[in-house]
Amino acid sequence: MKTQMVKWGNSLAVRIPKPVVEEAKLKEGDSLEIEAAAEGRVDLASFERPIPEPVGSLMARVTMVVDPALPDRMEQHAWSRVTVRLRDGRTLDSPARGATGHHDQPLTAEALRAKFLACCEGTLSPGDAAGIAEQLGHLEAIPDIRALTSRLVADRD
Repeated sequence: MKTQMVKWGNSLAVRIPKPVVEEAKLKEGDSLEIEAAAEGRVDLASFERPIPEPVGSLMARVTMVVDPALPDRMEQHAWSRVTVRLRDGRTLDSPARGATGHHDQPLTAEALRAKFLACCEGTLSPGDAAGIAEQLGHLEAIPDIRALTSRLVADRD
């Protein structure tokens, strides 16, 4: 959907049309993350709502501590262990685990496809993204890689 930039003080503003607001479930007061994606292109990547209580007060009591017992290899710097100490003295623990998507803990084929499709949102049409994902799953069957790379360029209107 197209909209027009207008002057607002010393800045420019973009009015978000009501159908977009409704579909994205935005509301007044939401924070938007905006970034210059390329010359002549701006993306609203995500938004955050204020953190509701009691989650906000709980977050204030959370501290992060580097656990020296975790492995020290570079690929394991994304490992985490969560320990919760309750008021009654009990402790809840999760085992140390690394992030998925690393060669030690690869994504499933379904998760990898979903991540690729999510990265394509707003740039490629869902149909084009799905077709490219299919081709990526069978690179060995593509006689000329240009058949794939030519599809990776988004149309700019």
